[in-house]
Order: sequence, then C-alpha cells, then structure tokens
Amino acid sequence: MEECDYIEIKFKEVTYSEWLESIAQYKSWFAIDESGKVVYRDIEDTRDVATWRKEMMPTLETEWWTTVYWVFDKYRLSTVPRDRTWLSSNLDSFRDIWNTVQTHRAAGTLPEHPKEKTILTI
Repeated sequence: MEECDYIEIKFKEVTYSEWLESIAQYKSWFAIDESGKVVYRDIEDTRDVATWRKEMMPTLETEWWTTVYWVFDKYRLSTVPRDRTWLSSNLDSFRDIWNTVQTHRAAGTLPEHPKEKTILTI
C-alpha cells in the first residue's frame, strides 16, 4: 500500500436537548462522578439514558454524577503517501498515548485538560 487515508474527527459536547434533537449519525454520552470516576457508554448500547444511568451508576442516589452528551461534529479526510520510516519514528509516542488511555480506563478517570495554546496577534 503506497497511500492511505488520514482522518481527523471533531466531537462536540452538547446539552441534553441538543443531543436529543441531533441527527448526527454517531452520538453518545458518558458520566462522571464527584471523585472524577468516568463510566463510558458503549456506542452500540441501545438503552435509553435513564435506564443506562440506573444500571451503570449504582451510587446515583447517593453521589453526584454529571452526564456529558456528545455528537460526532465533523471530520477531515485526506489521502497521504506512504512514508516507510514514519511508524518506526513514531511508535514510542503511540505506546505512550495508549498507555495513558489504558491507565485512565482502568482508574475510571479523565486526563488533565491540555494547556491552551497561546496565540499572539500583532
């Protein structure tokens, strides 16, 4: 294979009302408790929000939870030529990112928000 597709995806956080009205092909939610533990909904789970919350969050009655609704907003797709050295040059970075994902999944936490880029306009 001498070329492949590169895709960037933007997910948008929305209110419950916006989520209900959205016609996005892909949309879902996850929940966060007061300690920062995250419970993710599988994209193929067909339960409604109320049923999912009751079944997936056993401490719903005694702890504060927030539900975050998201929709697949847009994407950018382009074809890129093969770079035979790219994978070996970037594999360590992928491993670091994947290890971070696995750590947060196991702990049920979210990573710290990335620092905002400073933009200087002259």
